Amino acid sequence: MTSTNGTSGDHDSLLRRGARARGSGQSAQRKDQYDTPTLNPDRSDHLATVLFVVRESADYEWVLLAKMLEQTLMPYAQQSEVALLLTHGPDLLLNNTEGERAREAVSGQRLDVNPGGKIYAVRANVGDVHLLIGLTSAGKVTGTNGIDNLWADELTRAVRETRPQRLVTGPFSRMIRNQDFAGPISRELRRSGTLVCPAENREGFCLDNQSGLMLWNLFVAMAHSEWVMTLTRLQTGFVFELKNGRFPRSGTALPLGYRRVTTGPDRGRVVPALEERDTVRALIELGASDRPLAEIADELAKLGVHGRQGGLQRNLADLDRPDQSAGRMFAHLPTYLQGGYLHRQANTIPDITEFHGEQVLRHKEDDRFGYFEFRLDFGVPEGGWAPAELINAAIERRLGDRSRNTTTTTSPPRAALIGIARWSDDTHQYRLVSDETTYALRRRPLERDGDGAAKRGRWRVPGETEIVGRYRVGELHGLIAEVLRGVLTEPQPTLIAGPHDPDVAQLDKWRTRVGELSAQADAARELAILAKSGSDRNAFADKASGYDAEALQLRAAIAAQENAHALAGAQATGADAQRLAATAELIERSRGADIAAVNLAAAQAIAELRFDAVPGVTTSQVHIKVRVATTAGPLVLGPFARTIRSTARGRTGSNNVTDRDAASVTELLTATAAERGALLKREGLNERGARRGSARVLRTKLPAALAVSVLIDHPVEQARRVILGLEHDLEADFAAELVAIYHDPEFAWTPYWCRGNATGMRRALAWIQRYFPTEDGVPVYRLREATGLGEVALYAMLNTVPGKYARDRPGTAPLLETTTQWRPRVWMKPEDRRVRQVTCPHCESRTLSQVLVVPELPSGRLCTVCLRSPDTPWPFPAEYALPWVGPAQGQRKVRDPGRSRQEPVGTRQQPFTLPPRVRPQR
Repeated sequence: MTSTNGTSGDHDSLLRRGARARGSGQSAQRKDQYDTPTLNPDRSDHLATVLFVVRESADYEWVLLAKMLEQTLMPYAQQSEVALLLTHGPDLLLNNTEGERAREAVSGQRLDVNPGGKIYAVRANVGDVHLLIGLTSAGKVTGTNGIDNLWADELTRAVRETRPQRLVTGPFSRMIRNQDFAGPISRELRRSGTLVCPAENREGFCLDNQSGLMLWNLFVAMAHSEWVMTLTRLQTGFVFELKNGRFPRSGTALPLGYRRVTTGPDRGRVVPALEERDTVRALIELGASDRPLAEIADELAKLGVHGRQGGLQRNLADLDRPDQSAGRMFAHLPTYLQGGYLHRQANTIPDITEFHGEQVLRHKEDDRFGYFEFRLDFGVPEGGWAPAELINAAIERRLGDRSRNTTTTTSPPRAALIGIARWSDDTHQYRLVSDETTYALRRRPLERDGDGAAKRGRWRVPGETEIVGRYRVGELHGLIAEVLRGVLTEPQPTLIAGPHDPDVAQLDKWRTRVGELSAQADAARELAILAKSGSDRNAFADKASGYDAEALQLRAAIAAQENAHALAGAQATGADAQRLAATAELIERSRGADIAAVNLAAAQAIAELRFDAVPGVTTSQVHIKVRVATTAGPLVLGPFARTIRSTARGRTGSNNVTDRDAASVTELLTATAAERGALLKREGLNERGARRGSARVLRTKLPAALAVSVLIDHPVEQARRVILGLEHDLEADFAAELVAIYHDPEFAWTPYWCRGNATGMRRALAWIQRYFPTEDGVPVYRLREATGLGEVALYAMLNTVPGKYARDRPGTAPLLETTTQWRPRVWMKPEDRRVRQVTCPHCESRTLSQVLVVPELPSGRLCTVCLRSPDTPWPFPAEYALPWVGPAQGQRKVRDPGRSRQEPVGTRQQPFTLPPRVRPQR
């Protein structure tokens, strides 16, 4: 190489001098051994002598980057090229004039996330000494496609373009952090014959041989483990802070009007900042007005309100888009109303579903990370930030329907009527409960304790309650608002129009009769005391009870006549008329309002709310009694009867299955894919609702719970017809086998219809079938190079020992066989280790086998020529030969943010692309 002072030096002087600096006490023989590359020392295609790799996490900014640069380059600082890189290294990532000068001095090329964005890495070189320096994450997904890491991509590109003799870095984890991104880098290092020299192994190793490859895999596994442990430790701190009600971020991320306590026992908690009370009040008033966001931003800027831009707090007047920043502030209006704050914390550990008791939520099935949700109580100052009516008006104007999805929403509006509709009859208890986006009317058998009081219990335990009605929130709220408004405008049957004089003679007769009945009851009780036999005592006691009951009825009739006279011509007071009108408006537009306020107002206006509902009937009768203050005193009007749609057909939470339910489920399970969409639309269901309803019906037809899930997920329509006992076109023996399996309560079920993702094995078998269908088969090394088949999967396909490779092998029959007898623990030539496809015992053809694990195909193998399994004589339908993938695959589960478990999506086909005969070399 040529140094900067014009003198020339050999290519090995760089690492040789570094070795002297590290170990001056070592022998010359030992140093020469370290300095000499073990593999490919004289490759002519190397374009660089050395590639230095320096990286630190962006979370630390410049704190550790300079130290890591010194740690990596300082042992070789005697070389002039390295000294120049070391001088300008820390400045290469600066996004200013100084950074530009530093990059010009060492031919630096900045690598941005986007034009004008933050510099996350720089490629530089002085002669044939190259440097890749970065301030970014090597473990997170940072690529624009959502699956790659930008640092790993740049490192792979740097190795491919420079093909260095040596790659020198600090700790190995600075170069590789996540094993998912290590594959492309290792392939490029192997092709270029580069000697990898991390801090843990300065003498270096090359990936051209098996020992070097094993050492690389070991370092990658250790770096990945270290990364996961670091993420776990950091995330544990965040999660426990949030579980304890503390806010783990800085105070600049808080809504206006709140501050984070930094000292004392409440450190980390969020409390109202009373000094900002006037500013928050102004924000709320501006939100309730009809002024545009630009004017609102100007007013807030005059008050000194700040927004965030580029990670910094700035006055709204100094931001590029102050109107957008002001609009984002209105997302916190629900917090100002009730003090609740919904915080979403990103999960950083891939492929977990639960962490320290907290469920990981996901919006998409292919999201490997997801997020946590925590509800924090920020509180409101005494007296509130502003009147509730004003905050509700601001919410309605600025958020509208979006208020349910804002990061600061409080309790969902569907709970506004909870606790109002609850009653009992002679046999059941009834409650209106919140169920997802609807109200569900549930009932359970009436049980009483020893004192005759109804027992309390949970209303969401599966199997203990029955859903008899289900109603949409908007429809029920609108119906109640209609009744409340009608009380003020329509004549009410309970109010007596005009003067009313009671029948005085009739009242006198009733009072006389009441006196006679009381006397008769007293006499019967005295005779019961003097009676000599038990039967006589009981007879006199029953007479006394009869007299008392008749007297009670007459007293009620007398009171009704007197009350009717007192309430004749009564009218609702003006104040109560306004209250009913406001309550009707609040209930009808409860989506953006304070749910506690809606519930309180509804409870004051509604004296009784009952439903007449029957599972399977699409309508229900609602009976509403309204409590109203009149000029003659308080009065309860009603009941007012209305009709409302019910979508409950006896599915969730009920043990009763109607004929309609059974017919609907049978129609769904026997429909084609094209017909299924129309049926779901007709029934008003989505896929999840259809699955739940089908499971409930099928539990009455199949003996095993897992058989129900398997049948629902079964994609072969003729097989479903056989299991349900319907007409079919399958052979009698195969049909009898299906019935015997699915109706056997002792069958050893697997969780789903298609267990495991056999795509890799199917690809390998199809590749052999296309390119090596002969008796000689194919060498194992060529099969693995072309298809990427793992070693465990390969031996699972060859295995003939029961119980071995139980987790990885697809079934009980081998998919491949060796062409010769492999000698265990004896070295064999790569060309001698060959495999081929097995022969079908029925048609004796060596053709492609279908890999599929289903209850009716325990061998896991199906001949694609005769459609027979090795252990069954009957042919399977052609649909079984399709590339099915079952719902047990992790990437195919969808998490419902409102629930704590994942729901399987269902069986689908997963076609694959056949790789070429020989993988092209780059």
